[in-house]
Amino acid sequence: MADNAPNERAIRVFVLEDDPDLAEMLRRWFAGAGMEFSHCADGEAAWELLQGAPPDVVLADLMVPGISGQEFVAKLRAHPATSHTAVIVMSASILNAAQGAEMKDILQADHVFSKPLLLRDVLAKVRELTAR
Repeated sequence: MADNAPNERAIRVFVLEDDPDLAEMLRRWFAGAGMEFSHCADGEAAWELLQGAPPDVVLADLMVPGISGQEFVAKLRAHPATSHTAVIVMSASILNAAQGAEMKDILQADHVFSKPLLLRDVLAKVRELTAR
């Protein structure tokens, strides 16, 4: 169920994820929360898509085809139009909290989630980051 007031703009979420099942689960979860969802499975194509209209939040997997998620996030942070976009990194290669904190600092991400994801936690973090 959407929780946006009638005259509020929906939160726009962009997901860079090459696992189609996870992308579909995220789409359903965000759509059910009244958020706009867009998705791409390839880092280079994702970068091209974001040139027109930056989203409010980007969720980026690190291991995707094209440019890596790490390169994708670096481009987001370096470009004036997307440098302040909230970024959440998702990766199965993050094994513990210390590694996640290090990755967050290196990528200048707003948050890092280890896979498998707890979707309610991801949704809560998206809401927190867009409430700033």
